[in-house]
Amino acid sequence: LQCAVQGSIERPYEFTFTKDGRPLENNVEVHPNGLLIIRNAQAGDSGRYRCEVNFPRAPHAGAQESSYDLRVEGSYSSAESSGQGYQYGTA
Repeated sequence: LQCAVQGSIERPYEFTFTKDGRPLENNVEVHPNGLLIIRNAQAGDSGRYRCEVNFPRAPHAGAQESSYDLRVEGSYSSAESSGQGYQYGTA
């Protein structure tokens, strides 16, 4: 999932993700550019993900937020490890 920043607000940005209103599990990775990666996604990772972006250098700008409904319906197999892959799901 990609959390995008609207406007031209100076970096750095602070991205905070939650799932169904709770902190994320250990199988996720949040990159400094706002990209959330869910490792080995399973049906239990389905839910409503919320991203909040804060701007430490521009506190007057407030925060931006967006929500994503993610449903994991299958599994993913890396093409690098198995030679083929498939992926199901919606975001």
